[in-house]
Amino acid sequence: MTRADGSASLAITGGDLDDVEGSLGFATVDAEAASRVRQLLRRGATVTERVTLEAGADVLVDLWVPVPTMVIVGPGAIADALIAQAGLLGWVAGRADTVAEADAAVAAFTDADVLVLLDHDPAFDAVLRTGLGHGAGTGRGFLGALGSRRTQAARRERLLAAGVTEDRLARIHGPVGLDLGARTPAETAVSIVGEVLAARSGRDPSALGVAAGPIGA
Repeated sequence: MTRADGSASLAITGGDLDDVEGSLGFATVDAEAASRVRQLLRRGATVTERVTLEAGADVLVDLWVPVPTMVIVGPGAIADALIAQAGLLGWVAGRADTVAEADAAVAAFTDADVLVLLDHDPAFDAVLRTGLGHGAGTGRGFLGALGSRRTQAARRERLLAAGVTEDRLARIHGPVGLDLGARTPAETAVSIVGEVLAARSGRDPSALGVAAGPIGA
């Protein structure tokens, strides 16, 4: 972002916009500008916007949000519905039919990307381990797994036995999806994408009629 008069600039990068370079002139202005940009990030869209800060500075914000890539592991009607839903959102979506294909895709994830694991084969646990990161790495992207609570519990025990820690297991969204009463594959796809959007924006999903604060902020 830059001051409207072009006299100073500030660059903020990273998945949570934590890396700051440059300055708009004053620490208070920088802090407020960073806060406003993080609010814009929660909208999940690339935007160019002029913002007037409470500190009195006018700044031009150029926010670039990467287009999510959704990797779907497993065939069937839900996979088809997820691909259709991703298309409506302007996301890139594709299937990975083998462990090797899925693992390679998840290894290249950015923070914006999404894994939806529909296949219950224990062999795909390796893909989740890649998504959760190894060693000091914390992994990237949204990791979701479909299946009953029994299926989730069995997967959890296998991952624990493989050395995955409790805090990393907490990053797996499973059973993936919001509790919308979904019955059809299309409705299930909406519930899954809804959870992705909520997680990305840091929201606890609720009806807009009872939500506090500005709508869409």
